[in-house]
Amino acid sequence: MTKKTSVTGSIRAGSLLIIATILGFGYQSIRQLAEQCHLSKSAVHRHLQAHKRRNRHSMSYFWETEAGSAFLQRLVYACLYLFGLKNQVGAETLSEFFRLIRIDSPVGVSASALRQKMRELEKHLAGFQPVQEGTARCPEPARTVAMDETFFSQMMVLILMDLPSGYILLEEAAGDRCYETWKARACTRLETLGLTVRHAVSDRAKALVKLAVQGFHCQAGADLFHAQYELSRWLALPLGRTTQTMAESLGKVRTQQAKHLKKSLRAPQETRRLEGVVKQAGRAHQDCLDAQAAYRQHQQAISEIVHPFDPTTGLAQDQATVLTALQAEADAIQVLAEARLIPDPKGRLEKFRKQLDDLSQPVGGWWLWVHALLADCAPDPVLKDWVVNRMMPVVYWHERLT
Repeated sequence: MTKKTSVTGSIRAGSLLIIATILGFGYQSIRQLAEQCHLSKSAVHRHLQAHKRRNRHSMSYFWETEAGSAFLQRLVYACLYLFGLKNQVGAETLSEFFRLIRIDSPVGVSASALRQKMRELEKHLAGFQPVQEGTARCPEPARTVAMDETFFSQMMVLILMDLPSGYILLEEAAGDRCYETWKARACTRLETLGLTVRHAVSDRAKALVKLAVQGFHCQAGADLFHAQYELSRWLALPLGRTTQTMAESLGKVRTQQAKHLKKSLRAPQETRRLEGVVKQAGRAHQDCLDAQAAYRQHQQAISEIVHPFDPTTGLAQDQATVLTALQAEADAIQVLAEARLIPDPKGRLEKFRKQLDDLSQPVGGWWLWVHALLADCAPDPVLKDWVVNRMMPVVYWHERLT
């Protein structure tokens, strides 16, 4: 074959036919190969010379097969989609990569050819989703979803995601995020897909809570990320700013002390004064560091509490236990803020407290599901205790880690 294949990776039929004939009947003269393949002698000669030029590496033989050709197609298009379109890697870099893995002989991987193929991919992506959704079958129409808005410059986009699969059900630009807009876009999309919502998680915006309760007719759940983010917006910056100020003050007094110690004639009274100032600044700085560490520990504890098993002891904990622990963390955060004289003018802690019931409810729902399954199996009490307290913690945390 006189030319490389396009980036589709398809080897010309003539070349494959000749190679198959050689493999099946052994190498013959050009005239005999031409008769077997029903090609001209010149065409056979060109294909053999091209095959010889391509067969420079140990894996080159594989590219000449149907399986190798299909693999090249998948490899090239996967790289163009994942790196070129999704991560904005340039065509020159992709071309260099393809040359490094030695597929530039059977496949045309010049930067211009790759740019052309990426443009073709972009045109086909728009029609890919409808085709896939038309053939896909959802195992269960009742879904658990998450709702939120995201912003790109001045454009606001409504996002509705199926949590178990991570599939984005809705991604549309909108002029506002009121309840009517959300309901019109989300309900229409769900109706098209033949899906319903059994649980909707959000950042507790009024429009989204109303959408869950009145639009989807389901329970409105709280999002732990946004709940903790509100606490972070309230406490993280003041604590960080105070710690930085104390660190700068400590650095200044240490510099003064160092300059004083360099003097040949040092006043003992000034030396003792500077030592006291340095110790006081050090204690103030350490106090700020301790407050930051306590804040981070409370945030970490909140994220670890909302599980059906205690990550420290492995013991089962129900909804009431989780709720009590969350309330204790909220109280501890309040004590920390008051000790650091950090005001809460926007009532972010109170907003967090209002979400505690919703944050603890998934644990109760999880245990309800587990006990319902065990009731159907009707195990004896000993086996049931082993499943709940021995097997389920291992299965649960393994699932979380993977």
